[in-house]
Amino acid sequence: MCSAAPPCATSGPDLGLIETAMHTASQPLAIEQAWAWLEPQLPRFGITRVADVTGLDELGLPVSVAVRPLSRALSVSQGKGLTAEHARVSAAMESIETWHAERICAPLYQGNAEQARADGLNLLDPAAFAHRATAVAPAAISTAYIEVQRWGRDETAWVPFDCVSTDFCFDDDDPPVWMRTSNGLAAGSTREQALSHAVAELVERDTVQRWLAGEGFEAPAFALQPGTAPRLDALLARCEAAGLVTLVWPLAGPLPCYAVQLIGRAGRARDVGAFSGYGCHAQAMLALEAAMLEAVQSRLTLISGARDDMLLDEFERCRNDAWVEGLLARHAHAPALPLPTGGEPMDAHALVCHVEDALQRPLYWLDLTRADIGIPVVRALMPGLRTLGMERRYYCLREAQP
Repeated sequence: MCSAAPPCATSGPDLGLIETAMHTASQPLAIEQAWAWLEPQLPRFGITRVADVTGLDELGLPVSVAVRPLSRALSVSQGKGLTAEHARVSAAMESIETWHAERICAPLYQGNAEQARADGLNLLDPAAFAHRATAVAPAAISTAYIEVQRWGRDETAWVPFDCVSTDFCFDDDDPPVWMRTSNGLAAGSTREQALSHAVAELVERDTVQRWLAGEGFEAPAFALQPGTAPRLDALLARCEAAGLVTLVWPLAGPLPCYAVQLIGRAGRARDVGAFSGYGCHAQAMLALEAAMLEAVQSRLTLISGARDDMLLDEFERCRNDAWVEGLLARHAHAPALPLPTGGEPMDAHALVCHVEDALQRPLYWLDLTRADIGIPVVRALMPGLRTLGMERRYYCLREAQP
């Protein structure tokens, strides 16, 4: 039986307003225009503060936090960038995209898989998405399903609503069967740009999870040194001056993907441990930059203590001196990472086709853009892919057949 979600507003500013403001956001003027548009919009999303927390760490990477006290997910979202302006916009957009996925406006179907198929719905295998162990098969569980689309094709399918929602206001004693996560959720200046970000994140999380299940950080590493990625030279120099070691691992996957470990030495007065970052992009250099920036941001996340999902074991893991010293000893003579090459700029359609061909899986997406707001937000899904955090409570029972 179908039921409707709360109605969506259909009036508001033209979508081109935010697209114009954020297009070519790599230019200082454009990013300031984006902020000028965003700042007065923040109250409607419940964002009460956007704060610069860069100075809490000695490395100087611009990092901002957006605070949304009544969030149904994380109350604090972080943003990073090579400039303070980019970090500020990034933090706000991170919070805004999550707000959209907390309040999805779309018809829902309530029932189990057999009922849904009997009613004519094209249902993707519910067991192909990360879910917790249950007494009965996932397909037998009555749940809400939502319709998603194939990119560039006149084809739709239905997936568990949990797979696209970021509303985490549920009873911990009875969590959703399917894993709720922000994986594959992205905003951008256009739907196509947002989808490109979302697809890259799906690929990154799947690639990283498979790598960690294998050798992971035990595998041979490279040293990341100034000159490898010119835009990171100043940051790498500050890391070196702070006594940090930067190691990098290229990961095998359908897109260029890197893992970075930023490692402090035990015993230093300001040492806070080891931190990892991951990045994925159609262009290898941009993937490496993303991984490095995420590693530095994760370090500042712990220093600030701002994220409300950080538990004590996270702090203990980062300060595991024996593990850190073992890692440093194992990779003491790591060769310098060669200059990243490979990968060409791709538009969203080319990227989706490339990833679908490489993984032999269909990609689906859900448009979360609201007409009364005008910020393009999308959610991308691929059945059978892994995501970070699955080992804590969730797993994929089986991978969907291509």
